[in-house]
Amino acid sequence: MQAQADGRVAGARLPMLGATADVSWQRYLDSFKHPLPEFYENKVTKKQSN
Repeated sequence: MQAQADGRVAGARLPMLGATADVSWQRYLDSFKHPLPEFYENKVTKKQSN
């Protein structure tokens, strides 16, 4: 587990091409323009286990 956490056995970084990166970043930024749907506004409760 420690090797995963510190990156000793991580794969090589893969570059993202400029055009793809631009579109991806813009889509991410645009996601903040929309309100969260109502079904995400419900609070999560923790069940008590026996």
